[in-house]
Amino acid sequence: MDKNFLIISDLHLGYRAKDLSFSNYEKEISKMDDHFNKFINYYTTKYQDKDWELIINGDFIDFIQINYRVEAKCSSDYKLSLDDIKYGMNNKEAHIVWKLKKIAKIHDKIFKDIANFINEGNFFVLLKGNHDVEFYWPKVKLELKNILSSYITFSSEKEKKEFLSRIKIKDWIYYKESLFYIEHGNQYDDYTSFNHFVTPLSSINHKKIEMPYSHISMRYWINLTKNFETHDLANWTFKDFLIWLKSEGILGLMMHVFYYFRALSMMLKNIKFASNFDPYLYLKERFYIKKISEIYKINPRILFEINNMKRQPVGNTIYGVLSSFYFEGFLILISFIVFIVYSIIVASFLKIFFAFIMFLMLSVMFYIIFSVNRVIDPENKVFDTAKRISGLINVKYYIFGHTHHPKTEKISKNKYYLNSGSWILRTSKNIPGDFNQNLSHIVILDNNAKLRLWKLKYDEPIDFEDFIKEGGKI
Repeated sequence: MDKNFLIISDLHLGYRAKDLSFSNYEKEISKMDDHFNKFINYYTTKYQDKDWELIINGDFIDFIQINYRVEAKCSSDYKLSLDDIKYGMNNKEAHIVWKLKKIAKIHDKIFKDIANFINEGNFFVLLKGNHDVEFYWPKVKLELKNILSSYITFSSEKEKKEFLSRIKIKDWIYYKESLFYIEHGNQYDDYTSFNHFVTPLSSINHKKIEMPYSHISMRYWINLTKNFETHDLANWTFKDFLIWLKSEGILGLMMHVFYYFRALSMMLKNIKFASNFDPYLYLKERFYIKKISEIYKINPRILFEINNMKRQPVGNTIYGVLSSFYFEGFLILISFIVFIVYSIIVASFLKIFFAFIMFLMLSVMFYIIFSVNRVIDPENKVFDTAKRISGLINVKYYIFGHTHHPKTEKISKNKYYLNSGSWILRTSKNIPGDFNQNLSHIVILDNNAKLRLWKLKYDEPIDFEDFIKEGGKI
C-alpha cells in the first residue's frame, strides 16, 4: 500500500535531563510534547487518504547527556562502577534500558502520541543516530516496543502482534526503491563518527558502546555543567563565546579548565584502544551490512562502499584529539605568559620587541598546525557524501539529519538532497542561529517531498522555501 511519509530527526529527548539542570529542562517538556501532539494530529487529520509512516532519522533520545548521577547512585538494581557513580550510568545495555524508561516517563505524552499514531494503523520507523546509537542493543529495542505497546489496550495477542509489526528500528539506513535513501549522517562528521557504526561496540569491552570524541567530551565535561549547550556550537560567533564566558564567571571558568583537561586526558588515554583493529567487530559489521543489503535488495558491494565513506574519528590519533580540543589556544596562552614574564625581567626594548615577534610567529605556527584540517561544521561533509551516494544508489531523495540545519538542494536532474534539520524547542538564549523556533521536518505526499517548518505561532507548517523568501521572518 502506498503511504505518506513524515520525517523528523534530532529530537534529543533528555538532552537537558541532568540532575544539575533538570528543573530548567522540566519547563520545556510540556511545550515540546504539546507541539509534537499538534504536529502529528495536523498531518494525520488533514491527509487521511493513505496510511502514514513516521520516520525519526536518528537522535530521538539523547542517551549521551542523560546522567542522573544522584539517582543512579541510589539504584540497587545495577552494579555500578566508580565511573558510573561519578558521571552517571554508562552505555551498557542494562543502563540504557534504565535511561530509556526514565525519558519515556518524563516525555510520557510524546510516547503516548506515537503509540496512538501506530494504533491507528500507521507505521513508526526509528533510525539510530550518534546520540542514540545505543538502540543497537536488542533489549533497548525491545524496551521501546514494550513502552509503546503499554499505552494501548489490546483485545487479543494477534492485535498486539500487528501493532508491534508496524514498529521498525533500523541499524543504519532506510531505503525505498526509486523514492528515498535515508540515514542519520553522523558517520560523515569526524567528531561523531564511529569505527563501526552498524556494530558500535568498544574494542576494549564488547559489553559497552564505543566512546568517540563527542561521547567522551559530553560525559566528562559538558554533562557536568549547567549552561553550556553544544547544539550548533560550530555556528557560535566570537561574540557568542564572550557572552557565555561572561555568564560563567571566574569560578565557572576555572571549573571548565579543569573539565577541559580531564576530558582531554581521557581522549588521549582512549587513542590506543580507539584505533585498534578489531577483527570481531569488522566481521560482525560486514555480516550485518550483508543482511541489510538482502532486505533492500541492494548489492552489498554498494553498501560496503558507502560504509567506507565514513570519516576517520578524530579520537583515533593524537593530532586529531589535540586539534579537536583547540590545543593551539593553550599553547598560545603559555607563549603569551612566557613573553610577559620575559618582558618584565629584561629591560631592553629591542629584546622585548624581538620576543614579541617570536610570540606572534609561534602563535601563527600553532594556529596553522592545529586548525588547518579542523572543519567542525558537518553540513558540507554530509552534502558531499550525499552526492557521492547518488552515484551508487538511484533514488529521488537523499535524506539526512545530524547537522540540525534544514536544507534542500538539487544534486542533479531529478535527484535532491534534503536535511530534516532538528526538532528541538530552542531559544536564542541558549543557542545562536536563524532557526531557533522552527521545528523542521520533511513530508512526502504522493512521492513528492517538501521541507517544512512547524510554526509554533500558527500551529501549522510552512514550506521552507517560503520561509527563506520572506527573509526567515514568517
